[in-house]
Amino acid sequence: MKAFRRISIAFSIFCLICAAGWAQINIDREVLLKLPPELSYGLLGMRVSLDKVVIMNNLGRMVSIDLSTGESFNNRIKGERVLDFDLVLGQPLILNEEGKLRGLVDQNWPKNGWNGCRIEHCDQGLVITGGEKMVFLAANATEAVEISNVHFALPFTEGFVWSVSLSQKPGPWVINLYDCFGNRMKEIYRFSPEFDPSGLELGPLGVEGEALLSSYENNRRKIALIGQNGHMIWKIDGPEKVCQRDLGFDSTGNLLVLEKSGNDIVLSRWKFATPQG
Repeated sequence: MKAFRRISIAFSIFCLICAAGWAQINIDREVLLKLPPELSYGLLGMRVSLDKVVIMNNLGRMVSIDLSTGESFNNRIKGERVLDFDLVLGQPLILNEEGKLRGLVDQNWPKNGWNGCRIEHCDQGLVITGGEKMVFLAANATEAVEISNVHFALPFTEGFVWSVSLSQKPGPWVINLYDCFGNRMKEIYRFSPEFDPSGLELGPLGVEGEALLSSYENNRRKIALIGQNGHMIWKIDGPEKVCQRDLGFDSTGNLLVLEKSGNDIVLSRWKFATPQG
């Protein structure tokens, strides 16, 4: 085990939207860990549980980092090709290439394979997306609920999910709130008609239930944070994408980023600060 070496680099982001309008925001970038080369190959990304960050690749190799102490531990889930993973009580739950769930799995859930490639765990159960239908496995459930026409689903709270989609074709993109049976409850946020993204991803949730949205606009990556009240809190230029889950939040709301640093991939913490004066 080893502790991370902290390197702080302050730089300015000029394209951040906040409640007060356009503003210059300073971001303090702290490198927490340089990933070993064997983990960088087939990198899936990170998941965060309190002060624990787990980074995994598609061969099941992983490193766990304790953000409070800086200590890191290497491990591996043997015999599995991993499509996606999440954390349950700090332990990995994986979806393998056969569509089977492995790791800390609810023993009541059906044992069959699932048509999907992304999983999101929450207190109420598990959401599987990436197939023709969204699948919701409630905690202790023996059957799944399959929901059509709900994509980019992100569990919110009490069985509700956020989903981003086109309101109509053609039409503006919107973020809607659905219940776990696929009923649309309300519209959370409506993007401008000019918003025409590619590579759209929703999540993870912020510490106060905000939704993080990543997309490419005019060939530039943008990251936006949308609050529960339907306001865009900020929008910044994002780093070059190195894996499917390269963003997260620590327990105090700082942004965690997997990004390139020279020939390496590092885990960084971005701390936002407004200029004084």
